[in-house]
Amino acid sequence: MIGSTISHYHVVSELGRGGMGVVYKAEDTKLDRTVALKFLSSPLVADPTARARFIQEAKAASVLDHQNICTIHEIGESDDGQVFIAMACYDGQSLKAKIDGIPLPVEEAISYAMQTAEGLKVAHDAGIVHRDIKPGNLMVTSRDVIKILDFGLAKMTDATLTTASARLGTIIYMSPEQARGEQVDYRTDIWSLGAVLYEMLTGVKPFEAPYESAVFYAIINADPKPPREYNPEIPELLQDVVLRCLAKDPDERYESAAALAEDLYRIGAGELTLEERRPTEPLERRALLSKRHVVATALTVVVIVVLSFGPIRRAVFSLPEPLPNALSLGVLPILDNVSDPDSLALIEGFSHYFSRLLIDMEQFFQPLWTVPYGDIVWQGLETPEAVAGQYFVDLALRPRVTIDADNIFVTVNLVDARTGQHLRQASITGLWSDIPLFQESVISALSDLLKIRIAEPEVRTLISRSTANPNAFRAVLHGLGYLKRFSEEGYPDRAIEQFQRAIEIDSNYVNSTALLASASITKFGYSRKETLLTSALQYIDQAISLDSLHVYSLVLGGIILNLLEQPAEAESAYRQALAINPNNRTAMGYLASMFGRQNRLKEAENMLLAAVDANPYNWNAYENLGAFYDREMRHDDAKLQYERVIKLADDNAWGYANLAFQYLQLEDYVAAESLFNKATVVNPNATDAISRALH
Repeated sequence: MIGSTISHYHVVSELGRGGMGVVYKAEDTKLDRTVALKFLSSPLVADPTARARFIQEAKAASVLDHQNICTIHEIGESDDGQVFIAMACYDGQSLKAKIDGIPLPVEEAISYAMQTAEGLKVAHDAGIVHRDIKPGNLMVTSRDVIKILDFGLAKMTDATLTTASARLGTIIYMSPEQARGEQVDYRTDIWSLGAVLYEMLTGVKPFEAPYESAVFYAIINADPKPPREYNPEIPELLQDVVLRCLAKDPDERYESAAALAEDLYRIGAGELTLEERRPTEPLERRALLSKRHVVATALTVVVIVVLSFGPIRRAVFSLPEPLPNALSLGVLPILDNVSDPDSLALIEGFSHYFSRLLIDMEQFFQPLWTVPYGDIVWQGLETPEAVAGQYFVDLALRPRVTIDADNIFVTVNLVDARTGQHLRQASITGLWSDIPLFQESVISALSDLLKIRIAEPEVRTLISRSTANPNAFRAVLHGLGYLKRFSEEGYPDRAIEQFQRAIEIDSNYVNSTALLASASITKFGYSRKETLLTSALQYIDQAISLDSLHVYSLVLGGIILNLLEQPAEAESAYRQALAINPNNRTAMGYLASMFGRQNRLKEAENMLLAAVDANPYNWNAYENLGAFYDREMRHDDAKLQYERVIKLADDNAWGYANLAFQYLQLEDYVAAESLFNKATVVNPNATDAISRALH
């Protein structure tokens, strides 16, 4: 473009580039003035939607006439069909360049925010919402006049140019409703201006974080640190204005840009007092909320984590009580009325996927214990209460999944497993075309939902054995869904076919190769054909050749070798898994069981003790050790372990019943009877344990 003449504009130099277009400095040869020409970015020229939005920008801005809004001179088209906008060209710099991480003087920040609010008032009165107010779109002229640039994301109230999945705007300055993809109005601009004012006063962004998901999470759920904590020179009244602009509920923000501009003017002039300020949420509560810990790691193209808090057992003021120290939970089946078996399998595969991911997360967060989804399916459990009755977990996750050709919509409800009471919710929206980011967003959502910290390197570890190919990922989800129905004829074969398809698509997909072995083991359980085990072992060798540190493959290899009656080789596989992850409870359990069968009792005890040390929040580890002592007639030792079981899970009917058996063996009949009675009442859903206690 540089050096060429477009219509009556001679292009001189490039001024900058953005998501929608490229801006050049040019000379208007007709009127002898300098202008800025904005052209649609080359990759978008052929996109009719982008072209239409580009023209909409010009039309929206051209009707606005205000000193704080960039003037539009003309909408034109080059000889080769490129649409451009001719705008006024100002001497100065962007507000982004002016801030550059350093707080501006308070008076200057007030002036710039007030001018921006004045310009927005005119736009809002004309029915136009900018939707991308940020320092980069605010020009500070050489005379310190603010010019609002780029109405490329503006939405006229009667416009219909939208896309279902579009979230227009720049992430850090998005309002909560904009981040959630909801309908927005002028109050989204007030939020964004509040974020800009915050940055002008402090030099930092209110919701800055290393990952997009952390930014989205903070925007939707967290309050920013009060600006005065960064800059004590900020007047309390001005801090109040900023925080009101950043209210999560649009109804709690300023009722108009004009009202915001008025308060800014009166603060600058020293006319507004604390007593006169507009009603808003007390600063003290905002300061309290700002201390809440925010954790997140990553994001799909769009990921929104929405947490709706409720009490756990009891309420503490309006804030939620922390989750139990020991996070024991189960993932429930997805109960969607989908008639097509293939579609149902794909949807149901997500529950299996979430469960496997949570189990993998245990290595990074010791108090977490997840019941394997296969166990829940095997028992036919479908409600939180049923899972609590069988496994005595505190929490349950209920996913809901909606998919189409391009998008994945997931909602995960966290409930109190004992009562079924809803606690909070996470929602994730992602694209099939960006599976790695979708998987990161799931980890982010689950860790936020459970309030646990998963660091960035750990996130990389969790997804490193997956795939970036959407078709391979779909195939694995299909396979996991078919595994849910392993007892139905033909379904194990369908699962195997899907895992094989995933490997054909992505030969480096380690998890799929291991799952292929797992499906073969499942099928062996019904057919008892040893050739299935031989094939499964070959799949394991293939997975380990791809990743020698893949613990899941090593544990599966041990299971297969044990079924093939090769105990020495099985032991070696389990030990290799534990060398990589010393806390892997599956490998510990299989090794302890193997040692017990081989009468290597001391080694079995040591392995069970190691499992307790590795999983001190997991009542099941104490129960396994107690069962070992019971078999060895060491009832005092067993009693101690079962006491720890009921301390961790006070509704564990089996814990009370097993403890009662120890007292029975020690001939303390009064204590035994009391504990048997307790076992029958602590958990009405634990029907098997109640039956045993009554017997």
